[in-house]
Amino acid sequence: MAIPNYLPDGSGEICGAAFVGSGVVKFNPDTATYIGAGTGDIINTMITASIAVGMILLIGEKFGSVAIVATPIVVGIGAGLIGYYLYPYITKITAAIGDLINTFTTLQPILMSILIACSFAFLIISPISTVAIGMAIQLNGVSAGAAAMGVAATTVVLVVNSWKVNKPGVTLAIALGAMKMMMPNLFRKPIILVPCLFTAIISAIPVALFSVSGTPASAGFGLVGLVGPLASLDAGLSMILLLISWFVVPIVAAFVGQILFEKILKLYDRKDVFEFLG
Repeated sequence: MAIPNYLPDGSGEICGAAFVGSGVVKFNPDTATYIGAGTGDIINTMITASIAVGMILLIGEKFGSVAIVATPIVVGIGAGLIGYYLYPYITKITAAIGDLINTFTTLQPILMSILIACSFAFLIISPISTVAIGMAIQLNGVSAGAAAMGVAATTVVLVVNSWKVNKPGVTLAIALGAMKMMMPNLFRKPIILVPCLFTAIISAIPVALFSVSGTPASAGFGLVGLVGPLASLDAGLSMILLLISWFVVPIVAAFVGQILFEKILKLYDRKDVFEFLG
């Protein structure tokens, strides 16, 4: 009879270490209790998880029959402690990056809004999570609004160019937030970024002019669930400016980009670039 393999796969240890490294649970001296709140520092969570994975790969099957006991102790506690002690330093670094971006956005609102919007317009169809980045570096105010607008710009471009070349379900899924469905298109046809960045540049200008603001939580969502527009509305943006900034400008820019790059400059064929490859 075959003996079953009870060696741990490491997923539990990785999750445990990542949880400790996230800093979600903190000691409250006022109540003398540990309290869990928020999402913690996402960057430190990823670093801690990476350390845990590296330790598991390094250890392999060296623990043999005691792996089920030794692996949680060495990997779970070891990587968790490393993440725990890294947490205050990583948090300061990510907070400093966010503060720097927010400061530059205040000093040069149009330029920084364009740069941030273009960055997030690219990230939303890349493997990198825009929500994680926005939360990690704590984008706030106009910088968060610009980030969300970049996501919105790519969403509008994909919808505008998808509805004639893909099935309605694909276009609907993109409109509802599944922009990363187009990730294969990005790697095979990187020219897809041209209309996305063009629309992001145009759409970022009203962000600076009208002070379209957001929060770290809204920075990576864009139009998904109307998180971006509602955050800017909550920050004091009027309904008319909201409609102009979030819908009129991006949609017009997307159609202008479509005509300019496909019809006039003939840089690509819409069916070749925007057809869903999944």
